[in-house]
Amino acid sequence: MMASHITALRAFLLADPPCNAITDGRIFGGRLPAAESAAMPRRAIVVTKAGGTDLFAGGYVEHATARVDVRSYGETPFEAERVNRAIVLALKRLRRSVHAGVLLHWANSAGGAIPTTEPGTEWPLETQAFQIAYALNEVSGS
Repeated sequence: MMASHITALRAFLLADPPCNAITDGRIFGGRLPAAESAAMPRRAIVVTKAGGTDLFAGGYVEHATARVDVRSYGETPFEAERVNRAIVLALKRLRRSVHAGVLLHWANSAGGAIPTTEPGTEWPLETQAFQIAYALNEVSGS
């Protein structure tokens, strides 16, 4: 079965004490849940797919790389930036480990943070792209 790198990154960030603490555990994969909208803006993290090229494409290695966008929300632009800094530090520290059944190898910044607001709202956020490497097959040990 193919493993979800988004679910793995979410699990990794939830397990990171600074990321979990600064967001009170509001770390999501794919999109911000509708139930969270009523309480926004507040500190939260959303990990989404961002396209990009698989550096292992064309080979027989059962691993992949993918680009992901990590959105950092906050009550103010400053708070969104604080959340982003916690994410950057956590992902710099990521070493080969299993999260949610996915072997994550590494995560590298693929660009700087972009301060903006959530479309259709005035919720402050920063978005930053990362390139990650992970195993395609589920593994045990998470």
